[in-house]
Amino acid sequence: MAGKRCRNIHFTARRRPRKATTARRGVRTRAPETAAPTPPVVTFTRDDLAAKLISLNVPSAREAQKSADRALTNVFAAIRHALAEADLTIPDFGTLRAARRETGREIRIRFHPDDKLKQAVEARLHAGP
Repeated sequence: MAGKRCRNIHFTARRRPRKATTARRGVRTRAPETAAPTPPVVTFTRDDLAAKLISLNVPSAREAQKSADRALTNVFAAIRHALAEADLTIPDFGTLRAARRETGREIRIRFHPDDKLKQAVEARLHAGP
């Protein structure tokens, strides 16, 4: 009879406080050598973008450079003008939105990329070096 009574009594041992550790038991952390490599940072200057706009059918390189520079100037001016009036959405590229912060009255311009742009960037990042 006494044995049956003891079965229902649960003794709780006093727990020691845990040491402050970053890794817990059973939780696997990723080793730094297996982490994905960071993609190289490539910055395009205005001249680089203009070179991408140069068409091959222009007779001379100087005329091509001038026309590409004019086109790029017009694109940036159009974006500035559109953002001055309202939000700007460029199909298959993304949305530019200007907003003012309430606390500091600071103007912030945010860019939300379109799905096609995200897919193109993800394809480049997953392709590797």
